Amino acid sequence: MEQLTSNNKFTFHGEDTGLSVVDFWSWAYSDLLNNTDRGVLAEYIVYSALLPPPDSKMRIDWLPFDLTSPTGQRIEVKSASYLQSWDEAYHEHIQFSIALHRAWDPKAGYSPDIKRHSDLYVFCLYKALTKDVSPLALEYWEFYVLPTYVLDEQKPNQKNISLNSLKALKPYITDFAGLREVILNCPTKRA
Repeated sequence: MEQLTSNNKFTFHGEDTGLSVVDFWSWAYSDLLNNTDRGVLAEYIVYSALLPPPDSKMRIDWLPFDLTSPTGQRIEVKSASYLQSWDEAYHEHIQFSIALHRAWDPKAGYSPDIKRHSDLYVFCLYKALTKDVSPLALEYWEFYVLPTYVLDEQKPNQKNISLNSLKALKPYITDFAGLREVILNCPTKRA
């Protein structure tokens, strides 16, 4: 599929309708506190830290991991936030999914292997406590980078992990400015 840009327009019988793909994106994806959209945003933030735009690669939704680093590390990105779209007064208990799953291939179907398919995890925490801050303000994001082997050894069958339990595993903690370096230097095998 061709990567869309802000220049792409909706047409009807070959005629421009006045609607653009940007109109669609704005309508569908402006609520960045929504769990689903925030997860994709977190993937984009990590992607941007690794491969500064402009880069023509598109997100591939069906891979068993989210991103590949320039050095070939398979990365799983997870996000959490104290805030949710629906209620500013309620602050979410922070936890991330670390469940094992089957890989899917469009030709072969689901793999029989149930496991974590990445080399490392990047846990992205949007830490703002009020909605007057935008999720686009990267200084409000904190990143916890952890080799997958640590989860496999310490939490082999666990489906979720709380922020406190994650911190007890001693992940590399960084802000956006240090994220690329931390990921590229994260060991993916026990020394």
